[in-house]
Amino acid sequence: MKNLFEYFPTLLGLSGTHEILGLSGITQSDKQSYVSKFYPMAKMAGEKFGLNPIVILAQGGIESGWGTSYMARNVFNFFGITASGKPNDFWKGDTYISKSSGLKFRKYDSPQNCFYDFARLISSNYLNATRASYSVADYAREISLSPYAEQDPVNREIYRTSIIGNAAYILKAIGNNDEAEKLTAETKKTNSNPSVTKTENTSSTERASNTTDGNGSGGTVALVALAAGLLLFGFSSHKPIKTNSNE
Repeated sequence: MKNLFEYFPTLLGLSGTHEILGLSGITQSDKQSYVSKFYPMAKMAGEKFGLNPIVILAQGGIESGWGTSYMARNVFNFFGITASGKPNDFWKGDTYISKSSGLKFRKYDSPQNCFYDFARLISSNYLNATRASYSVADYAREISLSPYAEQDPVNREIYRTSIIGNAAYILKAIGNNDEAEKLTAETKKTNSNPSVTKTENTSSTERASNTTDGNGSGGTVALVALAAGLLLFGFSSHKPIKTNSNE
């Protein structure tokens, strides 16, 4: 049975706590520094796993507050990935215990390995999103409608537009103004009638409980049901819940 974290890797995001800084405190300098420092790492991860580096960096911007979170700065965890599951080539099994909740998160030995691990997770478990990743708008739609994102329609839409907005900023920052403008224009068209069509063949509960691979242990259907009410990134201040895992 696949470990729940493989489908809800940022389920335990700790908005407003010691680990995650508030979005209101992020400056343009923070954003610029994040892009210049970590775009090369996202590019290497994208090349290794067939994923657009722009969407990798855009999601990292959401999950780490543009690299300002405690976990990003101190344990190189830019995506709030929990310490469930077995070690792999990029995560050696080290953990960080949250000072706010007592929960365990993955502690990486380098930022690059975190970006590799995230790209591995997405390319292994979200094939529709991976195939669509070189169209930022399509990727944002696929990932926001998948079990990765919280399933309330409003929060799915926030996640979708946040990925697109971050990607547009990143494209401008790396000098690709034409693509940034195209993305912004495309977004304005789709925002008036966002898609709410389910893009997967099975429910999130079925996928989380029935899929297997060698890199995780069993989650629970009950936890998936609870997860459906939680926001996965820094727009709420929910209290995290524990996963079932083989530590």
